Order: sequence, then structure tokens, then C-alpha cells
Amino acid sequence: MYILRMVLSVLKYGFVMIFNARQRNNSKFASKVYEIPHIEGVRLSTEGSNLNIEGPLGSVSLQMNKLDPNALCSWATNDDGWVIFPCEAKKKANALCNTLSKLIQQKMLGVSQGFLTKMEVSGVGYRVQLEGDQTFCFKLGTSHDVLYQLPDDVRGFCSNATDFYLYGVDKARVTGVAAQLIALRKPDPYKGKGVRIQNSFIRLKAGKKR
Repeated sequence: MYILRMVLSVLKYGFVMIFNARQRNNSKFASKVYEIPHIEGVRLSTEGSNLNIEGPLGSVSLQMNKLDPNALCSWATNDDGWVIFPCEAKKKANALCNTLSKLIQQKMLGVSQGFLTKMEVSGVGYRVQLEGDQTFCFKLGTSHDVLYQLPDDVRGFCSNATDFYLYGVDKARVTGVAAQLIALRKPDPYKGKGVRIQNSFIRLKAGKKR
């Protein structure tokens, strides 16, 4: 009888500890608020389920119903900017709020100052030049020139025969165009010849030794 009473006490005490821990975690997630600081010249507005971000360099839009289909997050304005907070006391909601806040801050930075990516072509005889209609002309060791026309929301310019730049307000678009240019001639695994982002690390293979 004594042993049974001890077991019941341990089970009861353990249940109380677990319940209290869950209550603390829930309160932590519910009270977590992610601030989006204001950037001079950038304005946020909502239109239906879309969040519009306008700035000196342009505007971008986020479809919040696709980014948050289960409506786990909500937002509001204060004196310093916008805040995002979870609607439910769940870890998933807290993580999504963190992701959305970082994404919105990135978009705000893009429309205020933009994103610049410096690239280069490396190899003997490899050259690049920009034609008038925003088309890159690459010489990549083939019998013909390789042409790539930039999309309307990404601009390009060359500083010399081997270095060129990509610029745009949307970081995802700029990095996407950079990936397509790299695919034109991926860096050679032995000598590193090809198109690449400047100062990017390329693991080279050792050549055959005689």
C-alpha cells in the first residue's frame, strides 16, 4: 500500500511539472513579438491579402495568404514601425513570424537601397560586355558568343572585360539571374574557368600527376 501511494505521488508530481513547463512555453511563444523597424522613405500598406512595400527604388508585393496559409501570424503598427506576433501559442507560429519578419525587412531594404552582386568570368580568352538592350555577350571558349538578355527588374553593367554587376530591388530575383548566368558556364573543377560570383569559394580538384 505504501509503495502504491509513492508511485501515485510521483506520477502526480511529474504531471504537474510537465503541465507547468507547457504553460511556460505557451506563454513564451504567445508574448513573442517581432519588430520591423521603420526605414526612411519606405511605406507598407495592405490590399486584401497582399502586403505592398513601396520605396524610392520601386515596389514589391508579398502574398501573405500564400506565405501564411493557416493564418498563424498577425501584424499591427506602432510608433516605430510594424510588428508581427503569433496568433497561437505554438512553436510553428513563432518560427513563421520570425521568417516573415526577416523577409519583410529584406524587401524593405531592397526598395530603399537595392541589392548588388559582383560577378566575373575567369579563363584565358573569356570576356563579357553589355550591349545597349541590357543583353550580356559572353565569350566563354566556344565557337560562338553566348547572349543573355536581363529581365526588366534586374539591371547590369560591366566595369572591365571580365568583371560585371547585377543590381535590383528584389534579392531573390538578383540571385536567380546570377544562378542562370553561372549555368551558362559553370566553373571548371580543375582550373576554375567559367562564370562565378566574385570571391566565391570553389573547391578545385587535383590534376593527374605524371
